[in-house]
Amino acid sequence: LSIIVLDSNHIADIVGKQAAWLDKELGTRTGRPHVFPIYHVPAWPSHRDFNNVHIRRVRENWVPLFEKHGVQLAFENHDHTFKRTKPIRGGMEHDQGVIYIGDGAWGVGTRQTDNSRWYLENAGPYNHFWSITLYNDSRLVEAIDRDGNTIDRFSQIIFDNNVVNMPDLTGNPDKIFLGSNYPNPFNPVTQIPFIVPESADNQRVSLEIYTVQGQRVATLLNENLRAGPHLVTFDSRNHNLTSGMYVIRLQQGRDVRVRSMQLVK
Repeated sequence: LSIIVLDSNHIADIVGKQAAWLDKELGTRTGRPHVFPIYHVPAWPSHRDFNNVHIRRVRENWVPLFEKHGVQLAFENHDHTFKRTKPIRGGMEHDQGVIYIGDGAWGVGTRQTDNSRWYLENAGPYNHFWSITLYNDSRLVEAIDRDGNTIDRFSQIIFDNNVVNMPDLTGNPDKIFLGSNYPNPFNPVTQIPFIVPESADNQRVSLEIYTVQGQRVATLLNENLRAGPHLVTFDSRNHNLTSGMYVIRLQQGRDVRVRSMQLVK
C-alpha cells in the first residue's frame, strides 16, 4: 500500500514541481497493487462548478499521471457530498479507468449533488466514511453512513497493471458473482475473478472448467473461502487442452454461475 497525499493549490501549486514529484513517485510504485492518491479539490466534482480553475488544473495535470501509472482508485474531497464516479480514462467512461470516490462528508453539513453529470455512478447528500479492505490482488470498497448502513459497495480485482471493477452486491447479498476472465480469448493463461457474498463467508466454493459438451477438464477450487473478491489463475498447459470454447462454472451451495471463454493456440 502507498498513500500519496497531494496539496490541491492550498499551499502548493497543482502544476510544476508538485506534478513532477507526483510523476516520479508514481513511477517508483509500478506493480504495487494498492496506490491511492488523496487530495482536497476534486477532479470530478459532484457539487461544485466542473470548470472551476483549481478543479480543471487537477483534471488536466494529475489525472493523466494517474492513468499513465495505473492508479485505479483516487480519494477526493471538498464538496461535502457522497460520490462514486464511473471508471474514467481519457475523459470518458472506460472499463480500465480510474474510479474517484469522495467527496468529504463526515463531520460536515452536506450539499446537494448534480446527478446529471455523466461521470457520476452514485452520489447524494449523505454523511459517510469509506472503508477499504485490502487483499493481495483485490480490494473491497464500502461507504458507511452515520447510522452504520452500507450505502455503496464495490470490488476491484487487479490483473497486473489492469483492474476489473466488480459490481455493487449490497442489493443482492446472497448471490455469488462470476466476472469475465481476462484476457479472453487467451493463450495459454487467463485469470478468473469472482465474489463470495458475506452470507457465504467461510463456506465451500467450487470453481471448475468444462468443455461445451459438458466434460469436466479442471477443478481449480473446492474449499471454504472468505467473503469478498477472489482471483484464480487458469493455465491451460496443465490440462493438455486444444483450441476452442470452454465453460467456467462457479458454485456455492445451490447457487451456480457460468461463463464461456475461448482458448486460441
